[in-house]
Amino acid sequence: LNVREGWTLAGAKKIKIPFWGEIMQTLLVIAAALGALFTFSTILDLSVEKGIVAIFTVLFAALFTVAFKTVKKRHHVLLGTVSVLILVFFIAYSGVTEGALILFEQGYSAISDSMYWDEVVFSFEWEDKMYASTNLVLCMLSLLLTCLLNYFTTVKPNFLAVFLLTFPFFEIGAAFGCVPDYLWFSLMIGSWAAALTLHQASHVSKKKKITANNKNTSLRAKMFAGS
Repeated sequence: LNVREGWTLAGAKKIKIPFWGEIMQTLLVIAAALGALFTFSTILDLSVEKGIVAIFTVLFAALFTVAFKTVKKRHHVLLGTVSVLILVFFIAYSGVTEGALILFEQGYSAISDSMYWDEVVFSFEWEDKMYASTNLVLCMLSLLLTCLLNYFTTVKPNFLAVFLLTFPFFEIGAAFGCVPDYLWFSLMIGSWAAALTLHQASHVSKKKKITANNKNTSLRAKMFAGS
Protein backbone atom coordinates (compact mmCIF):
# COMPACT_ATOMS: atom_id res chain seq x y z
CA LEU A 1 0.00 0.00 0.00
CA ASN A 2 1.58 3.24 -1.19
CA VAL A 3 0.28 6.51 0.22
CA ARG A 4 1.41 9.35 -2.00
CA GLU A 5 -0.70 12.12 -0.45
CA GLY A 6 -1.24 12.56 3.22
CA TRP A 7 -4.67 12.84 4.74
CA THR A 8 -5.37 15.04 7.73
CA LEU A 9 -8.40 14.70 9.95
CA ALA A 10 -9.14 17.68 12.16
CA GLY A 11 -11.77 18.00 14.86
CA ALA A 12 -12.81 20.46 17.46
CA LYS A 13 -10.17 20.62 20.16
CA LYS A 14 -11.49 20.36 23.68
CA ILE A 15 -10.06 22.84 26.13
CA LYS A 16 -9.32 21.10 29.41
CA ILE A 17 -9.00 23.20 32.51
CA PRO A 18 -6.59 21.62 35.01
CA PHE A 19 -8.27 20.42 38.22
CA TRP A 20 -11.67 21.64 37.00
CA GLY A 21 -13.59 19.10 39.07
CA GLU A 22 -11.62 19.90 42.20
CA ILE A 23 -12.15 23.63 41.70
CA MET A 24 -15.90 23.18 41.38
CA GLN A 25 -16.02 20.97 44.46
CA THR A 26 -14.06 23.56 46.44
CA LEU A 27 -16.45 26.29 45.32
CA LEU A 28 -19.36 24.14 46.46
CA VAL A 29 -17.82 23.71 49.90
CA ILE A 30 -17.11 27.45 50.16
CA ALA A 31 -20.67 28.33 49.14
CA ALA A 32 -22.20 25.85 51.57
CA ALA A 33 -19.96 26.85 54.48
CA LEU A 34 -20.27 30.62 53.99
CA GLY A 35 -23.99 30.36 53.33
CA ALA A 36 -24.55 28.35 56.51
CA LEU A 37 -22.26 30.39 58.78
CA PHE A 38 -23.47 33.80 57.64
CA THR A 39 -27.11 32.69 57.59
CA PHE A 40 -26.54 31.70 61.20
CA SER A 41 -24.85 35.00 62.08
CA THR A 42 -27.43 37.20 60.35
CA ILE A 43 -30.52 35.33 61.49
CA LEU A 44 -29.42 35.69 65.13
CA ASP A 45 -27.80 39.12 64.66
CA LEU A 46 -24.38 37.94 65.87
CA SER A 47 -21.38 40.26 66.09
CA VAL A 48 -18.75 38.71 63.82
CA GLU A 49 -16.32 40.06 61.25
CA LYS A 50 -17.44 38.39 58.05
CA GLY A 51 -14.24 39.19 56.18
CA ILE A 52 -12.02 37.27 58.62
CA VAL A 53 -14.38 34.30 58.78
CA ALA A 54 -14.69 34.24 54.98
CA ILE A 55 -10.91 34.27 54.45
CA PHE A 56 -10.36 31.37 56.85
CA THR A 57 -13.27 29.45 55.33
CA VAL A 58 -11.79 29.73 51.83
CA LEU A 59 -8.38 28.63 53.12
CA PHE A 60 -9.87 25.68 55.01
CA ALA A 61 -11.90 24.56 51.98
CA ALA A 62 -8.86 24.63 49.69
CA LEU A 63 -6.71 22.87 52.28
CA PHE A 64 -9.15 20.02 52.80
CA THR A 65 -9.69 19.59 49.07
CA VAL A 66 -5.97 19.02 48.64
CA ALA A 67 -5.79 16.84 51.76
CA PHE A 68 -8.61 14.50 50.73
CA LYS A 69 -7.12 14.18 47.23
CA THR A 70 -3.59 13.39 48.40
CA VAL A 71 -3.98 11.47 51.67
CA LYS A 72 -4.84 7.83 51.05
CA LYS A 73 -6.39 7.16 54.46
CA ARG A 74 -9.07 9.82 54.54
CA HIS A 75 -10.05 9.17 58.15
CA HIS A 76 -6.65 10.54 59.16
CA VAL A 77 -7.77 13.95 57.88
CA LEU A 78 -10.91 13.78 60.01
CA LEU A 79 -8.96 12.73 63.09
CA GLY A 80 -6.40 15.46 62.48
CA THR A 81 -9.14 18.09 62.27
CA VAL A 82 -10.70 16.96 65.54
CA SER A 83 -7.25 16.95 67.18
CA VAL A 84 -6.59 20.53 66.03
CA LEU A 85 -9.97 21.68 67.39
CA ILE A 86 -9.29 20.04 70.75
CA LEU A 87 -5.81 21.59 70.88
CA VAL A 88 -7.14 25.08 70.09
CA PHE A 89 -9.89 24.64 72.68
CA PHE A 90 -7.39 23.93 75.46
CA ILE A 91 -4.91 26.60 74.35
CA ALA A 92 -7.53 29.35 73.99
CA TYR A 93 -10.02 28.03 76.54
CA SER A 94 -10.98 31.44 77.91
CA GLY A 95 -11.47 32.95 74.45
CA VAL A 96 -13.56 30.02 73.23
CA THR A 97 -15.83 30.01 76.29
CA GLU A 98 -16.27 33.79 76.16
CA GLY A 99 -17.07 33.65 72.47
CA ALA A 100 -19.63 30.88 73.02
CA LEU A 101 -21.28 32.87 75.83
CA ILE A 102 -21.38 36.01 73.68
CA LEU A 103 -22.97 34.14 70.77
CA PHE A 104 -25.48 32.55 73.14
CA GLU A 105 -26.47 35.89 74.64
CA GLN A 106 -26.80 37.63 71.29
CA GLY A 107 -28.71 34.72 69.78
CA TYR A 108 -31.05 34.54 72.75
CA SER A 109 -31.62 38.29 72.58
CA ALA A 110 -32.52 38.07 68.88
CA ILE A 111 -34.95 35.22 69.57
CA SER A 112 -36.45 37.12 72.51
CA ASP A 113 -37.05 40.18 70.33
CA SER A 114 -38.66 38.07 67.64
CA MET A 115 -40.90 36.17 70.08
CA TYR A 116 -41.62 39.20 72.31
CA TRP A 117 -40.25 37.50 75.39
CA ASP A 118 -39.18 39.36 78.50
CA GLU A 119 -35.66 40.71 78.23
CA VAL A 120 -33.06 38.75 80.18
CA VAL A 121 -30.02 40.59 81.55
CA PHE A 122 -26.87 38.46 81.62
CA SER A 123 -24.29 38.92 84.34
CA PHE A 124 -21.09 38.80 82.28
CA GLU A 125 -19.56 41.67 80.33
CA TRP A 126 -18.19 41.03 76.86
CA GLU A 127 -18.01 44.30 74.90
CA ASP A 128 -14.21 44.61 75.06
CA LYS A 129 -13.57 41.07 73.79
CA MET A 130 -16.57 40.67 71.54
CA TYR A 131 -15.15 40.33 68.02
CA ALA A 132 -11.97 38.45 68.93
CA SER A 133 -13.89 35.76 70.81
CA THR A 134 -16.77 35.38 68.39
CA ASN A 135 -14.44 35.27 65.38
CA LEU A 136 -12.46 32.49 67.07
CA VAL A 137 -15.57 30.40 67.68
CA LEU A 138 -16.88 30.93 64.14
CA CYS A 139 -13.47 30.02 62.64
CA MET A 140 -13.36 26.81 64.69
CA LEU A 141 -16.86 26.00 63.52
CA SER A 142 -15.79 26.78 59.96
CA LEU A 143 -12.84 24.37 60.27
CA LEU A 144 -15.07 21.49 61.32
CA LEU A 145 -17.80 22.34 58.81
CA THR A 146 -15.48 22.63 55.78
CA CYS A 147 -13.81 19.34 56.71
CA LEU A 148 -17.11 17.45 56.84
CA LEU A 149 -18.47 19.18 53.72
CA ASN A 150 -15.32 18.29 51.79
CA TYR A 151 -15.65 14.68 52.87
CA PHE A 152 -19.26 14.48 51.68
CA THR A 153 -18.52 16.18 48.36
CA THR A 154 -15.07 14.84 47.48
CA VAL A 155 -14.80 11.40 49.07
CA LYS A 156 -18.41 10.25 49.41
CA PRO A 157 -20.82 12.63 47.64
CA ASN A 158 -23.97 12.67 49.73
CA PHE A 159 -26.64 15.36 49.41
CA LEU A 160 -28.46 14.36 52.59
CA ALA A 161 -25.29 14.76 54.67
CA VAL A 162 -24.58 18.21 53.20
CA PHE A 163 -28.17 19.25 53.86
CA LEU A 164 -28.13 18.01 57.46
CA LEU A 165 -24.82 19.77 58.13
CA THR A 166 -26.03 23.17 56.90
CA PHE A 167 -29.79 23.28 57.50
CA PRO A 168 -29.61 23.59 61.34
CA PHE A 169 -27.76 26.92 60.95
CA PHE A 170 -30.96 28.29 59.41
CA GLU A 171 -33.53 26.36 61.42
CA ILE A 172 -32.15 27.41 64.82
CA GLY A 173 -33.36 30.95 64.16
CA ALA A 174 -36.18 30.34 61.71
CA ALA A 175 -37.98 28.16 64.25
CA PHE A 176 -38.45 31.29 66.38
CA GLY A 177 -39.45 33.62 63.54
CA CYS A 178 -36.05 35.20 62.90
CA VAL A 179 -35.20 36.20 59.33
CA PRO A 180 -31.70 35.80 57.81
CA ASP A 181 -29.95 37.88 55.19
CA TYR A 182 -31.40 36.75 51.86
CA LEU A 183 -28.01 36.82 50.12
CA TRP A 184 -26.42 34.23 52.38
CA PHE A 185 -29.58 32.18 52.61
CA SER A 186 -29.77 32.07 48.80
CA LEU A 187 -26.13 31.01 48.68
CA MET A 188 -26.89 28.13 51.03
CA ILE A 189 -29.86 27.04 48.92
CA GLY A 190 -27.65 27.18 45.82
CA SER A 191 -25.13 24.92 47.53
CA TRP A 192 -27.92 22.43 48.23
CA ALA A 193 -28.79 22.39 44.52
CA ALA A 194 -25.13 21.85 43.61
CA ALA A 195 -24.77 19.08 46.21
CA LEU A 196 -27.86 17.38 44.81
CA THR A 197 -26.47 17.45 41.27
CA LEU A 198 -23.15 16.11 42.55
CA HIS A 199 -24.92 13.30 44.36
CA GLN A 200 -26.95 12.50 41.24
CA ALA A 201 -23.86 12.62 39.01
CA SER A 202 -22.06 10.23 41.31
CA HIS A 203 -25.06 7.89 41.26
CA VAL A 204 -25.27 8.00 37.46
CA SER A 205 -21.55 7.35 37.07
CA LYS A 206 -21.77 4.28 39.30
CA LYS A 207 -24.88 3.06 37.51
CA LYS A 208 -23.18 3.29 34.12
CA LYS A 209 -19.99 1.78 35.58
CA ILE A 210 -17.79 4.66 34.59
CA THR A 211 -14.43 3.72 36.03
CA ALA A 212 -12.19 6.27 34.37
CA ASN A 213 -11.51 9.11 36.80
CA ASN A 214 -11.42 11.77 34.09
CA LYS A 215 -14.85 10.77 32.79
CA ASN A 216 -16.31 10.84 36.28
CA THR A 217 -14.77 14.23 37.02
CA SER A 218 -15.96 15.60 33.70
CA LEU A 219 -19.51 14.44 34.35
CA ARG A 220 -19.54 16.02 37.79
CA ALA A 221 -18.07 19.24 36.46
CA LYS A 222 -20.80 19.51 33.84
CA MET A 223 -23.46 18.89 36.44
CA PHE A 224 -21.87 21.55 38.67
CA ALA A 225 -21.82 24.07 35.85
CA GLY A 226 -25.48 23.43 35.17
CA SER A 227 -26.33 23.91 38.84
